[in-house]
Amino acid sequence: DTSNWEKLYQGMETAQPREWRTENGDGRREDWWTGGREDEGGTVGATLGGRPSTDEFASTQSAFAMDEEQNFPTAGFLQLKNRYLLTPVKSGLMVIDQRGAHARILFESFMQNFTTHLSASQCQLFPPVLELNAADAEILNAIREELHQLGFTIRQEADYHFYIDGTPGVLSHLDAKDLVERVIASFQDRPVDLMEEIKAQLALILAMSSAVAYGVPLKQEEMSALFNQLFACQSPGYSPAGKKIISIIDMSDIEKLLR
Repeated sequence: DTSNWEKLYQGMETAQPREWRTENGDGRREDWWTGGREDEGGTVGATLGGRPSTDEFASTQSAFAMDEEQNFPTAGFLQLKNRYLLTPVKSGLMVIDQRGAHARILFESFMQNFTTHLSASQCQLFPPVLELNAADAEILNAIREELHQLGFTIRQEADYHFYIDGTPGVLSHLDAKDLVERVIASFQDRPVDLMEEIKAQLALILAMSSAVAYGVPLKQEEMSALFNQLFACQSPGYSPAGKKIISIIDMSDIEKLLR
């Protein structure tokens, strides 16, 4: 049931998310870290350095600005293979990658939370423990304040033992220990002394981990909400991992296919 799916990215500071996910035979959650599979072209750690530049984001935003005369949707939405959203526009057919779109929405919301500090934290009934080596403990301590701003509550005990007492409410459906370990791993081969870069990397990892998976059917109102939220973003053209989100198939190209 995805009737409240849009709550995953609307009102992120206070809303409690719908716990929807896919599971394999042994009950473990999967498909949340698509960034580490072929759909996103490599591991999450690898995609961190592959994002388009700010100028590229800006140019894409301009290219796909919703011009009322040319590219404003004239009808509803169709979902293709539970992966792409299709909607007719005056110039042809717009195709939107649903996972990339949701990741972009979440990414910009996480980045905003760094400024507002309003991300809600959900307490862990049985806080998972991280047993780290000295190097990984140093990385975690370097980014703990940024994690706290996003809703993580992490305390250090003796030696290199850390307890995850709370996680962002929007990520409560994910394995907290696995998530923090992935965050640490993504910083193992890159500097952690640039504050804005730390924030962007954390926002990217968390967005890619919690974006809607391919294969999830969406209702008409959910597709419409996703579309509206995407084009309210500053950079709707690309996912935070650098993957193209939107393409418009020109009407003339469609006509050529049927000649």
